[in-house]
Amino acid sequence: MDYEGIIAKLEDMTNIAQKDQKIGSKVASWDLTIMYIFKCDDQVRYYVMKMDHGNLKTFREAWPEEKCDAVIETTPIALDEILEGTLGGREAFLSGILRFRKTPGLRVLIRLRSMFNRYKKLQMEESR
Repeated sequence: MDYEGIIAKLEDMTNIAQKDQKIGSKVASWDLTIMYIFKCDDQVRYYVMKMDHGNLKTFREAWPEEKCDAVIETTPIALDEILEGTLGGREAFLSGILRFRKTPGLRVLIRLRSMFNRYKKLQMEESR
């Protein structure tokens, strides 16, 4: 998994969450900014997702950390494994593969978890 591939997957996950009957109305009310910092070979690449009450805007540049609700540092491969369920988030965090440079609050963690879980559940349903 490379940078472009994980960005496509993150955008797919967000679009699915916005359209989903179970969590779509909740996502529409969110005001949330997440910056991902990806270590890709010898490069550092950025991806910012800003959800502003149902409107998703994305940026491929670094933002000031104080403007973000969460800053997550990892590799595209590790995030893909977390999204696929082959690597647990807790395991990735404890091993240092996943770092929170700005620790999200409980509200942000719950929102991220609901998007990840819904995405995984829909993927499992599609593979049947």
